[in-house]
Amino acid sequence: MAFIPKTISQLIAVFIISAGAASAATITINNPVRVGGSDAIDPTDAKEVGDDNASGSTPQSVLEALPGFGAIQSFGGFTGNSTTANEYIFDNIADTTLPDLRIIYTGEISSGVVAISNTTFSTSPSSSMRLPGAGTGLYGMSIQLGSWNGTTLTTGTDLGVSAFGFTLSGRFGQVNSVTFTYYDALNNVLSTQVAPDTGVSDNATAAVYSGYQITSGQNAISRVEISVNPISTSSNGLFGLDDIGFTPTVPEPSALVLAAGALPLCWLRRRKAA
Repeated sequence: MAFIPKTISQLIAVFIISAGAASAATITINNPVRVGGSDAIDPTDAKEVGDDNASGSTPQSVLEALPGFGAIQSFGGFTGNSTTANEYIFDNIADTTLPDLRIIYTGEISSGVVAISNTTFSTSPSSSMRLPGAGTGLYGMSIQLGSWNGTTLTTGTDLGVSAFGFTLSGRFGQVNSVTFTYYDALNNVLSTQVAPDTGVSDNATAAVYSGYQITSGQNAISRVEISVNPISTSSNGLFGLDDIGFTPTVPEPSALVLAAGALPLCWLRRRKAA
């Protein structure tokens, strides 16, 4: 999705997230399939979330009922092993109303095949995205929304979304906590959520849902940070990210005002023409 700054928010209130010289590889999935409706997040025939929802999350049913909402359920195109040097891109080239997504690993990550074809770590029948700790400290993921030009991801208040959600399945018994933080393009915190006590221990797995819809006065969601705090260096706390769902991008507020103001003019012109 090519991007040329046109609005004030994009020129002034935008930060550009770049891969940088240290990036080892950029793995891209073009035009990922999005599933809509009540099966968008956590469909049947895989790991079930049940009541394990992150604190303060917007219900799945609310997000799934929003116009244009859809979830990416397959990560099979993300080849290779996990590393903080790589970046993983969902490029919605064919639909410019949708944001592009950039996912990077953060913290102490161990190496492993990125796409997991195992329903123990997935809430939909297709593959999920591995989130593996190294057992040496905090680790996680940064999921960023904006416009990808093949080299950089540009974010802005009109390049984010009004609602975003996903699932995380894995060994919650091996970690102290898992936190999900939603930000706008100006780095303001929109929501901070914590995974519940799933009741699993050791290598047993559970699935947790996190999602958020912005409220009145908030800017669009521009990124989500997942932070995992392992119990000890003896536990890696393996997880799978799945069912990333989101709405179309949120238009620039000024653009909405201009569009609304144009309606009476159009009506007058039609009246005169008649």
